[in-house]
Formats: sequence, structure tokens, C-alpha cells
Amino acid sequence: MKKLPIISLTACLLLVISLAFIVHISQKRTAIEQHAAGTQITFSGLKVSGNKLVNEQGQQVILHGVDRSGTEYQCVTGNQIFDGPNDAASIQAMKTWDIDVVRVPLNEDCWLGINNVVTGGTTYQQAVKSYVQVLNQNGMYVILDLHWNAAGGTKATGQTNMADSDHSPAFWTSVANAFKGNNTVIFDLYNEPHDISWSCWKDSSSGNCGTGAGMQQLVNAVRGTGATNVLMLGGLGWASDLSGWLANRPTDPLNNMAASWHMYGNSNCEGSGTCWDASVATSIMAQVPVVVGEFNESADGSVCGSNIVNTFMSFLDKNQTSYVAWTWDTWGGGCGSNAIITDYTGTPASPVGSAIKAHYLSLGSTTVISPTQQNPTAIPTIKPTQTFILNPTLAPTIIPTSFATLSPTANPNQTQTSIDLTIFEHGIGQSGDSINSTSFSLSNQNPAHPQINTEVQIFTLKNQLIASGSAVLNFDSSVGAFTATSVPISTAFPTGTYRVEVRTNYHLSASTSATQTITAGQENSIAPATLVAGDINNDNTLSILDYNIFIGCYTDFLAATSCTPEQQVATDLNDDGVVNEDDYNLFLRELAAQQGLQ
Repeated sequence: MKKLPIISLTACLLLVISLAFIVHISQKRTAIEQHAAGTQITFSGLKVSGNKLVNEQGQQVILHGVDRSGTEYQCVTGNQIFDGPNDAASIQAMKTWDIDVVRVPLNEDCWLGINNVVTGGTTYQQAVKSYVQVLNQNGMYVILDLHWNAAGGTKATGQTNMADSDHSPAFWTSVANAFKGNNTVIFDLYNEPHDISWSCWKDSSSGNCGTGAGMQQLVNAVRGTGATNVLMLGGLGWASDLSGWLANRPTDPLNNMAASWHMYGNSNCEGSGTCWDASVATSIMAQVPVVVGEFNESADGSVCGSNIVNTFMSFLDKNQTSYVAWTWDTWGGGCGSNAIITDYTGTPASPVGSAIKAHYLSLGSTTVISPTQQNPTAIPTIKPTQTFILNPTLAPTIIPTSFATLSPTANPNQTQTSIDLTIFEHGIGQSGDSINSTSFSLSNQNPAHPQINTEVQIFTLKNQLIASGSAVLNFDSSVGAFTATSVPISTAFPTGTYRVEVRTNYHLSASTSATQTITAGQENSIAPATLVAGDINNDNTLSILDYNIFIGCYTDFLAATSCTPEQQVATDLNDDGVVNEDDYNLFLRELAAQQGLQ
């Protein structure tokens, strides 16, 4: 046989490689174009196949959806579970965005009914099961996420640095038993691990992991039930760091795991996205499915627009990656709230919500329920005992204040009920602090922000939320407090005696000094409320998390390089325009009183 010249062999080899590359790119482009054109994907159980999620028919499924915050926190202190509506109509509103997956954050204490949460155990579980069922019946996948947890007898009022060995494995055993057989449900094992080693992330039995439960322990808890659901595992750095994911992924006998990635802006990728192309995340996308469990323009409102999310979504589309936007809630508060809607009919919040909706609609609806397919959930029909009117945890940043509302039947003949409000905020005007309520030495008499947004909730004496309202209050220097008259209450309710609770940003919520008799259809004067300062991250508790943000803004300690404009406002407790020793002393006094150390 005649020996071919080396150059000819080389040319042939290059030709083969080029053709293979062209075929690969063509296949990848075809997959993207199919989704963009709205190719109908049968709604059925999911599993991992290589670096893709596929359904029972073997079709690739790329999910586009939203987080639905509320179920992680409403149950802790209130007689409700959801923040906003959770009925079929509210899910149809999501469908107008072509949403096909909803991530539902859960609280382990509420699910297990432990540590004296107000609404937990069977009531909480049944409500979540019912919501999953309605989502499934509308052709939508569900991601159940362990969002809030705490070890031992501590009530779960936020997330920690990792799942806890005391309760989290039991939580996942119970959740897995409830949903096994329904593989349209994905289990996100822990929301945002942070400030731990990769070895403890992988396996808490590796040593020096404290009360944490590693991903291996959580995988074992799920698989020990026989559940075959896809598992999502978030990386370190609040799920933003996937650098050690592949090297430390736990053992799953089914090899049915996806990486969970959270992305909030300020990444310097918004110009072209090229740094995402060169990132660890891209190399992981080539080996396992990646699901972006949370994303938004920025975590703290320091960037307001849609440039980042638009570039990011295009990058994810190019890499055939699923993504879920934080969050489908009506918190208000502008860019810093991360709410992508203004009401539960699905009106997008501008600019970021409008951008996400437009992008989702451009992709086209992809999932359909086959006419021959039975109810895709294995959960029996459950009739909820109550239609609950359905906040990130944005854990390292400030959490938007949110308030639940219920909607009893209104009396069409009744004129609107309103109340007159007076609010004293510690550190401002004629208000002291938790230790010296009558000493105003730390109080600023001329607040830099003389107007405050205030939310009002009205509860029965059995602690049932029945109505709410909101208003802008103005500082009245003559009384040293914020006041407003005729604050409208959105929901009709009968004349009676009620507890009134108020909330403003960066302060703990508080009830008025006594129960109030409120006359329906009239303007009512009620007792004033006094609010404790220092809730810098707006999670309605004072803790080390608030202290850490405060220190980053306290310029007497160091240059406040880590302090965003929103955090500057939040840490200026007496609202005099500067974060100084007065704010520091006020915060310590408030914290000491809350911790019983005064």
C-alpha cells in the first residue's frame, strides 16, 4: 500500500476533527433552537443522563422557573404557611410567563413539627403536598429545598452554614417518603452552604464538622427510603462556588445528582459573559447537569437594571442549563428586594422582572401533559383545610421585609376601614432604646429619612391574620415619632377587638401597646407602637448576622469597603447620615436586651 504523506494524514485528521466539531455544534444548536421554538416536552419524571436532565421518554428537559419564597418562614411565628396565594389561579399566573418549574423553600422544624414552631407537622406537610399536587396538575416540575434549619432545640429562623446532623437527615427521610415515586419533584438538599470546608460539605464524618450534616449524610437519608428523585447539591460560598464540586461529590448509588448554582450580580460578567465561559461552572456543565436555583441582578440592590440577568440567561441557554429566578413574591422595595412581580396575577416588576418574563416567553412553553398520562404525582388527592395566602433568604445580604395577607369575603356595602398610626423607632426622636426607654442620648432628632414605609397586620386574639395595610409615615418633630392618618386596611373584617402589629425596614416588628377595638368601615385611632432598631438584614431577629454587616459599615473600626449603599442606610440606626459610635452603642444595647443580657 502506498504510504500517504504525513501532511495528508494530518489534513485528514484535522478534517475529521472539524467535521465532528461541526456535528457537535449543530446538535447543540438544534437542541437550543428546539427549546426556543417551544418544542413540546412530555411532562413526566426526571432523571440524570450524562450532563442532562431527561424525562421518562428520554427527551432533554431544560427548566425555566421561579422561587416561591414564604414556606420557609411564615410557619415559624404565624398561623399561615404561604406568603401570598397558593391556589390554581396563582399557578396559572405563572404559566403566563411560560414557567415550568417552581422551587419551594422549606423549614425543617415546620416539616418535622419541632422546636415550638406555630404551624408545623401534619398541617405543614399536607399544605406542601397539596401545593406540589396543584403544580404537577398544571404541568409544572417542583424543587423542594431545605432552606431554613437549626441544630438541637434552637428554632429554625434562618439558614446556617450547612444542614445539621440533629434534624436534617430526619427531614429528608420524611420528605423523601412523602414524594418517592413522584420524580417530577427534585430534592435540593441544602440551600446555600458557606464557611465550611469541602471535606465537611461532602461528609460530616470526616471530622471537625461540628453539628453539620454533610451531603453524603443527606444523600443516604433520601436513598435509604427507596426514593429515586433527582438530587441538587449546592456548592460553597452561598452556592456560588462550584470549584470543589466534582472532586467532592458524594456517592449516589443511582448517580442521579445535579449541581446547584446561585448567581447574583456584581460579577463583572455582565458585559459579555466571557468570564462565565471560562469559569469552573462551565466545565462542570460539560459533565453533570447544573441547575441555577437562584439568580437576580444583584443581591442587595447595588445594581439596578437587567443587563446582568439578560447576559446570564443567554449564557445558560447556550450551555443548555436550567435556571430559576429569585423570587415570585410581591415584596416591593425596588431593586434591592429581588421580587420579580408586583402582584400575584404576574405583573412583572421593572426592570428585572420584565426582562425575565420577556426572556422566558421568547423560549416558548416546552412541557405538556400527555392525554394518556395520568396524574403525574403519586400523591393522593388532598383537600386543603385552608387556602393559604401564600421571604432569601438572601442570607449574606439584606432580606426584604414581607408580610402575608389573607382574603376573607368582603362586605360590598362596607366603606373602607382605616387606622391612625404613630410609630416610635428606637434611636430617633422621642424614643430611647431597649435598656433606657426614656433616655434619648443616642436618639437623633432630625432623621435623614423623614419618611418610612410601614406595613400593618391585624390579628384576631387567637393570632389569626385577617387583614393588612401599608402606608408611608412622616416624621412629626412635635411628638418625636412617625405618624400617618387614615391608613387603609385592604380587607374587610367585622368590628371587634384585635392585635395590631407593625413593621418597618431594619426594625423588629412589634404590636401596639394594647389590644385595639377597631370599628369596621371607620377611621380608628389606635395606641402607638415602639420598634427596636438593629434588624439590619430584615429577618425580624437581632443576631450575629446583623452584627457582621454592621461592622463592615462601621468606619471607626476600618474603612467600610464592604458596605453597600443599602447596608449604609440599614446600619445608620439613628438615621443621622453616618455610621458611628452612637449607632454601635445603640446596636449593642438592643442586642443585649434581646438576648437577656442587660
